[in-house]
This record gives sequence, structure tokens and C-alpha cells, in this order.
Amino acid sequence: MVKAAESEVYENRIEELFYEYCYENDIDTAKHNIDDNDAYCIWRYIYNTLFKPDAETIRYNNKKSKLDYGDIETISNILDIYLGLCYKFKILPLIGDFETLTGITRDTLNSWERGEYRVESGNATYKHSDLAKKIRDATKRMTLKNLNSNPMGQMAIANNYEDAGLMFAQKEAQAKADAWLIPRERPAEIAQRRARELPQMPEFDGE
Repeated sequence: MVKAAESEVYENRIEELFYEYCYENDIDTAKHNIDDNDAYCIWRYIYNTLFKPDAETIRYNNKKSKLDYGDIETISNILDIYLGLCYKFKILPLIGDFETLTGITRDTLNSWERGEYRVESGNATYKHSDLAKKIRDATKRMTLKNLNSNPMGQMAIANNYEDAGLMFAQKEAQAKADAWLIPRERPAEIAQRRARELPQMPEFDGE
């Protein structure tokens, strides 16, 4: 099983395998824009090389990963590497793709998010829950960023995300105000202006 002491080794190895697959399959990394299909193949390649159980792996409950699920520090470091590559190459982070990379099933990650992972003391560990939530937060962050790049996407954000919707509503209201703003006059100023606009009547001398 992978231990925390090997985290730095894995950081270098994951990135090394990432670029290795891209080079061998003519994927241009210079553009920093890798499509989802290529990304899936890259994660699968790294999984088969690093995390797929082999004949020497002790497997519990049909686990599909060499990773020790109790070693949350190493898994968290792997997640940071994964997210870093996603952000760098505009790949949408997904729980399903993290499963492809590590072999940790979606059901397992979902159970962690619900706080169902237990340590030897029988207590739930919040670090496992936070890890799963971090993936979902990253997905939302990049989705919002991509949607924000076009008017239709901005409308979708406004309709589906309350906090972002309020932000767009405020911006729209401000834009309209800037475009149509007319200085408001006080009552006294209005009266003075109207007095100036009235035609002057000739004075009556009484004769």
C-alpha cells in the first residue's frame, strides 16, 4: 500500500506519466487545453501504472486501488496533484475521473462525503469528508468559470446559483443605472427651473 512518506515520489511520478502519455500519443501540452476524452485516457494510463492492484497487493473488500484508504494525507496530496493538472490544462475535475485515476470508487468517495468513513476508534474522520467535497467544489468552480465566458452561460449561472445570480443581477442593475442615470433634482430645484421656463408677463402699472 502507498504510504504518506511516498507522497513526493508520487507527485513527481504522476506528472511524469501525464506528460509521458501526452508525448507518446501526440497530445499537445503547449496549448494547455486537453479535451475530456484524452484526459480520461491519461488518468487510466496513470492508474494502470501506479494504483492498479497487482498479484502482490493485499485486497480488502475487492478494492480496486493499491492506496491505503486510511492514509488520507497521501490521498489528499494525490488529489492536489490531480486538481493542479486539471486547472493547468482546462480539464473539468470530476469525482468519476478521480476514481479513474486512483481506483477509489465513486461509491466510496460518496460515502466519505456523507461522513461514513470510520477510523479504529469508530469515529468518522472529517478529512475524508472534506476530500470528497473538495472535488465537488472544484467541479463547480471550473463549471462557473466556463459558463461565465459567454452570455448564455451567465444566464444559466444566474438561474441556477443563488449567490452568483445575485451578483449578476447587481451588475445588470448597475449597468442600466449607468446607462440611464439622470441626475435627480430636489423639489426646490425643480420649482426654480420651472419658474425660469415660464414666460414673463408684462408688468401692470395700474393705469
